[in-house]
Amino acid sequence: METAEAVRQSFQRQAKACDDLGSPFTARLCRMAAERLNDETAVGRHLLLWQGDPTGTGDALALRFAGSLHAVVRSGQDSDLAAAYPPNNTSDENL
Repeated sequence: METAEAVRQSFQRQAKACDDLGSPFTARLCRMAAERLNDETAVGRHLLLWQGDPTGTGDALALRFAGSLHAVVRSGQDSDLAAAYPPNNTSDENL
């Protein structure tokens, strides 16, 4: 399987796990990342070319990605990103 496809599938599986565990925002974030990641950004390239095991039982790439975005929000470094996080409600187009 192509690396980018394996990464996308791991994000989709993590989204389902988050839904099942009652974490709808993280599920939404993982699902959107699986759909939107591309090689036009440094982050997209880095994730889509992941050399390790992107799965939840491997490198947990989707959770690392979600955690890094959460850290940016908590640090106050990006007010636009923070505005998309709960308890705020925003559309998928604004994420």
